[in-house]
Amino acid sequence: MFKLKPALICLAFAFLGSSSTFAAISVKGVRYTHYTAKTARCPDGNAKLRHKNAYWCRTYAASLNWTPPVTRTNGKALYASEIKAYEVYWTREKDSAKGTIKNPSKAKSTVFHVWTPDIYHFAIAAVDTTGRKSPLSKVVSTRLGK
Repeated sequence: MFKLKPALICLAFAFLGSSSTFAAISVKGVRYTHYTAKTARCPDGNAKLRHKNAYWCRTYAASLNWTPPVTRTNGKALYASEIKAYEVYWTREKDSAKGTIKNPSKAKSTVFHVWTPDIYHFAIAAVDTTGRKSPLSKVVSTRLGK
C-alpha cells in the first residue's frame, strides 16, 4: 500500500478573509458574519452588531496555503493529476474543539473563519484519486483574535 508524503503547509495571518459561504459585511475594514446564536454577546465578548434586522459578529481568519506533495512515502513520484483533494484539520486550544475542512478541489489554499478568539492549530493531509490519505503535515499554530 502506498502512502502519500505529507504536504508542506504554511500559514498566513489575516483579520479580513476572502469570500466564504457565510453572509458577510465589512464595517470600517472589519469583517462581520451573520450570527444566529441566541446569546446576548458575540463569542469574543463584544456586543452583536445589528444591521438590516440581523445580528453580526466580528470574525477572525487564517489564510492557509500549502505546497502539494510530489512524492509518495515509498519514494515514487506523485503527479498533480493524482491528487483529488486536501483535508485541513484544526483544533482550538481553549476547549479542544476540533474539525475538518474538506477541500474537494485541487486548490492549494483555504480561508478558515472563526468567531472565537484563541490559539488554533492546523495540519493538512492530501487525498489521492484512489482515496488514500497522506500522513498529516507538521502542525502550525496561530492566535486568532485577542
